[in-house]
Amino acid sequence: AVVSTQSTGVYEVGSYLKDPSCGIWVICSESHYSVLFSKSGARCNPQCVTELYYYDSLGNQDSLYHLTVTPNEGVTSSDDDPPLELCIRTHWRDANVNWNGADPLL
Repeated sequence: AVVSTQSTGVYEVGSYLKDPSCGIWVICSESHYSVLFSKSGARCNPQCVTELYYYDSLGNQDSLYHLTVTPNEGVTSSDDDPPLELCIRTHWRDANVNWNGADPLL
C-alpha cells in the first residue's frame, strides 16, 4: 500500500508494502483506493524502467492507464504533480512518469 501523504513525510509505508513480491500496489490517494500493477506479476526493480497499469474504480475508466516509469531521471516532485506520480516516486526515486498519451490524472 502506498498513500499520497507519504510523499510529504506524514506517513511512512514499510518496505514490504512498497516492494511487494508480486508487483501490485493498493494506492490510497484523493480519499479512496485504487490499484497500480505490473502485468508481469513479478517484483519491480526500483532501478529499472517499469511498465505499470493503473485502475481507479471511481474514475469511470474504459481502459487501464498505461504508465512507463523511468527511475533516476532527476525529476523532483512538486505540489503541481499528479498525486499518483507522487506515490510512484516513493518507490522509484526521481522518476519520470510517462502517461503514454493519456492526460495525467490530477
